[in-house]
Amino acid sequence: MHEVNELNDLVNLAKQLAEAVEDRGELAVRAQRLVERVSTGQFHIVVAGDFKRGKSTLINALLGEEVLPSGVLPLTAIATEVHFGPRATQVVHLDGSSIRIPEEEISLYVTERFNPANIRRVARVEVYRESPLLRSGLVLVDTPGTGSVYLHNSEEAQGARQRADGAIVVLSADSPLSQNEKELLASVIDQHGRVFVVLNKVDYLNPSEIREVREFIEKSLAELSRTPPTLYCIAAKNALAARLRGEAPSDSGEFEKFLSELISFVERDLVGARDIVARRELERISIDLENMIALENAALDLDVATLTEKIAKFKEEATVIRTGFEEDSVLLRHEVNQLTASIADDLNNFATKEPFRWMGVLSDTAGILPLSGLDEGLLNKVEECVRNGFEEFRQKETERVDRAWREIADRFRYRTQKRVDALRQLAASIFEVTVPSLPVPQLEEEQERFFYLFLHIGSAGITLTPLLRRLLPGEVARRRALTKAQLYLKEEFAKHAGRARWDLTQRAETLRRKFESTMRSEVEGVTASILEAITRAEDLRSASQAHRQARESVNAASLEAASRIIAKIRSLALPQK
Repeated sequence: MHEVNELNDLVNLAKQLAEAVEDRGELAVRAQRLVERVSTGQFHIVVAGDFKRGKSTLINALLGEEVLPSGVLPLTAIATEVHFGPRATQVVHLDGSSIRIPEEEISLYVTERFNPANIRRVARVEVYRESPLLRSGLVLVDTPGTGSVYLHNSEEAQGARQRADGAIVVLSADSPLSQNEKELLASVIDQHGRVFVVLNKVDYLNPSEIREVREFIEKSLAELSRTPPTLYCIAAKNALAARLRGEAPSDSGEFEKFLSELISFVERDLVGARDIVARRELERISIDLENMIALENAALDLDVATLTEKIAKFKEEATVIRTGFEEDSVLLRHEVNQLTASIADDLNNFATKEPFRWMGVLSDTAGILPLSGLDEGLLNKVEECVRNGFEEFRQKETERVDRAWREIADRFRYRTQKRVDALRQLAASIFEVTVPSLPVPQLEEEQERFFYLFLHIGSAGITLTPLLRRLLPGEVARRRALTKAQLYLKEEFAKHAGRARWDLTQRAETLRRKFESTMRSEVEGVTASILEAITRAEDLRSASQAHRQARESVNAASLEAASRIIAKIRSLALPQK
């Protein structure tokens, strides 16, 4: 309830601020965007996995009631969102229209059986329940299975994952960790800051089997990330049955632990991050409003000739400052390109030299394997060598590149701060008012690792020696198999280095564009706000006395609102992390 009250406070403050700046161009746009972002107060956690892993059952167990349909066939074909609110179910169509439906008819819209190939043109189904789990803004998104035989189902699941704030990946104890699931995990870990991994249906296994499967999956997770997500072994069906009876799910594995940590993540991490960002933007817009009104009043006191002269001077010098920012942006691109080129060089050198470090390992392995298991044994050893080699490289390179990116980002932010401060001080000096400096914001994505070299080393699916090997003498066959394994080792290092180069380039360019866009918005926003305040004063000079007095009254009310909002924001305790 504390989180709800704080969210309501932020929503009310954002709406008050939006009213105070409703006719102030860029500030009005920023304020309205903030209202929309805070008012929804939602965080989408996608529940993903292959078909028939128990995703819908898990969501039902988390909510403690049978909200979503589940069955023996692959069911979910359309993403279904479970929101907090009075009990209701509605279908949102692709054209934006929506209809309320009885909850017992949900299967007609979300399942492949009754809505094949989405012939009903459904965008999503929204289910509302007043569950304590959802109260702080959590939206659970049930997705189609990624291993479904229906291609459109897998595409729908991928789209839902890309729009989410976090993910729960559901595996199943009766067929743990397929190749498709490894690729899904890699994709989800790459996209989201927080991922939960659930091994469902552990009631099918005895304790020793659970330990064995856990070790296998945790080892695979460690290969995907240097900070692998925690694995929770649960029995969702048992947990749901117990909660429907009003009992604690004691025979449901680690369900209660998983539920507790999910709640903690939403309330501490997501809610806390949202509140901090909202508070900072509220304060920034309020201070910008105060600055605009101060500039407007100062400009209004000038005679026409002096005001015209000062406006021309500001525009001329502001153009120079903005040109300087464009030069900074060119330098940013150059520095990021240099960084990616240096990593590409490191990858090339690594892929060229590293195979030779493992040739002896392959030779020793070939010497002890029986001929009957030679192919499979050498292939497995090649994959192990490549995986281990890249993991060592990744750990060293990640630290270096993280450090290099921080230095690049810090330099660009520092230069942008200088440009923004220069614009504010230019306006302050020309119009003889006080315009305090404001720190430029940080890009949220920048808090994540800039560089994480994901390399999935999977089975090659090839045979190292020809079928006629059985006709060759044993040692000849062994030498031939070893030679092919060594060649395959070199090819695998080169292939994965190439994948890493491409992946890195894409990530670097995406992050650089977002960072540059955020900084450019600061420079252009400050310039636009200053020019708007000056232009408003220029227009007021020719307005009637009544209109000017009305404007002064509006400005006074806006200043009062800004001061009140700043005081309120600064009085609120920061979210506890």
